Amino acid sequence: MTEKEFGFAHLGYYQEEFADFASAEQVSEYENDLREAAQAVVDEAEAV
Repeated sequence: MTEKEFGFAHLGYYQEEFADFASAEQVSEYENDLREAAQAVVDEAEAV
């Protein structure tokens, strides 16, 4: 697992576990972070 893949998995876990306790703004931030992490994984895979 690459560092970028780990980052994506970590953010996904964090969002899933804590979304019920977060404000709408925080959930939106988590979703944006998750999209960026997913794009980094895709970019890394395309570079190979």
